[in-house]
Formats: sequence, structure tokens, C-alpha cells
Amino acid sequence: MKYYEFMFILRSELEDTVRTETISRINELLEKNSFTKAKEEHIGIQRLSYEILKQKSGDYYLYFVTTEGTESVKEISKNLNITPNILRYIFIKKEGFKFEAEA
Repeated sequence: MKYYEFMFILRSELEDTVRTETISRINELLEKNSFTKAKEEHIGIQRLSYEILKQKSGDYYLYFVTTEGTESVKEISKNLNITPNILRYIFIKKEGFKFEAEA
């Protein structure tokens, strides 16, 4: 079992419906590629350190996920690269790091 932190930043000016659709699309991608979401945190809108695509702030989300293989990370990355509402994302592999699932 491999453990990852997955953080992504959405455009801060998105309407609620578009934001919800984008997040549900990301969740579908995770499920489709055999990821299990253990914990989800919405950090909120934060000022970016530098402008990304002429945006000065972004809406931050942090997921703690588990999976069996590394190929699924590559597959999700391909899909996230073409998603227009995502400013940045990152997968961080955590060795031996375990987290409790939300009740």
C-alpha cells in the first residue's frame, strides 16, 4: 500500500457549481484509478506566492489517499494537466506514513 498527500489549487473566482463539478471530476478520477481517499481537507482561499495564469489567489484542497500502484498517479496527472480550472497540483509520496480514515 502506498500513501500520498494530494494537494490541488483551483481558481478562486469559480462559481460554486463549477467548483463542485471540478471537485467531483477529480474524485471520479481518483476512484477510477484505484485511489482510496482517507481524509479530505478544504484549506480555503489563500494568496499565491506568485501569479499563476494571472491569478493572485487560489482555493486549496488537500487529500490523503492510498493506492496499490504508481501508474495510477501518472494517469491522473495526464487528466489533471488538461483540466482548465486547476492552477497547480502535487502528489507527495509518504513512506510509512499512516493516517486514520474519517469517521
